[in-house]
Amino acid sequence: VWTFFQNFDHCGRFFKKIGPSDLVYVKCHMGPVLTGDIIVHVIWYGNWNPNNKRIIKDFLLSISETRSPSPSVSEWWKTVRMYTDQTRKNISKNVVLGSEFIDDYSHGKLLTRLTVQSVIKNVVSVGSNPPSVDHKNGVYLLLMSEDMGVQDFCWAVCGFHYFTFPSIVGSTLPYAWVGNSGKQCADV
Repeated sequence: VWTFFQNFDHCGRFFKKIGPSDLVYVKCHMGPVLTGDIIVHVIWYGNWNPNNKRIIKDFLLSISETRSPSPSVSEWWKTVRMYTDQTRKNISKNVVLGSEFIDDYSHGKLLTRLTVQSVIKNVVSVGSNPPSVDHKNGVYLLLMSEDMGVQDFCWAVCGFHYFTFPSIVGSTLPYAWVGNSGKQCADV
């Protein structure tokens, strides 16, 4: 039996979910998934402490680590891998760290959803070593330093994933951005 629930997510915003029980919080929309080795290209936007960067890189590297003691990030990833696309292909089990880029506020300290894509465009089109543009295996992860703001951050979203528009970036590429909610959303 499918039921309709209304809940508040962990950021305090109202959302609706459809699922077989109140334990189901993610609805699979049967969109495309990354089925090959997932290469994560990290864009460090703003001013980052090296220790914080190391923690995030350790997290990313631990996704595919199978020898981690329980509970672990790789156990969580096994659950994520159960999602499939329309052809019933599962999400890849392998996540590897690709290129890293530092962006020192090229678009200021307050970004919109479209300027997020412009930051990605800078990475794939300029620089001494741009990553290969691979829409099937590569994902661009834009991480914001604690002094950054993004349109709708905290009150509507904590981060999101989508794909770039060819009119902005030149290609359709999967990406995600994550803000620093510890400082920006402390009162939520």
